[in-house]
Amino acid sequence: MGGENIDVAISMSNAEPVSGVQFDLVDVPEYLTIVGVVGTDRVPGDWTLSSAEQTDGSARILGFSFSGTTIDPGSGDAFVVTFASAATEPTDIEVCTTGETISDSMGVAFLIEGDCGTVSLDVEGIDISLDAPDYPVDQGSGGDISVEMSTPHDVYGIELHITDSAESITAMNVDAGDLIE
Repeated sequence: MGGENIDVAISMSNAEPVSGVQFDLVDVPEYLTIVGVVGTDRVPGDWTLSSAEQTDGSARILGFSFSGTTIDPGSGDAFVVTFASAATEPTDIEVCTTGETISDSMGVAFLIEGDCGTVSLDVEGIDISLDAPDYPVDQGSGGDISVEMSTPHDVYGIELHITDSAESITAMNVDAGDLIE
């Protein structure tokens, strides 16, 4: 849900030991803000991992060990990045790695092939329903139409435009008493 934190797993396939990583994560549209990063079981416990939001909206991840330990050869999730999310409507966000530098114990960079993934964000919305009589109403008679609203948020105003296709209904009275708790 928009407004909640999201964890994104970053996988890595490496045939040689890795002694350091630096890469940026770009999200389109920009609805994510980095909160932090942790290593999975693949990353040695003495690694220092840091994350920072960049001025261009990307998120930078930096990881290495002061002791010289390395990530063993293998493949699978290596890092879990936590983002705060903000969305005003349901949307899919593409998250891509860019500017990748992954190096061996001599500081030599490997050739890197970045990748993208998708995060689907939803938002809590307002549900409005109309309940009208399911029987015929005689010409000149009245009937009630109720409007029900379900929302997870406080509502400070509402405007509804209700139309009928035959244009034969006229609103006589609106009782908003049920809207106020």
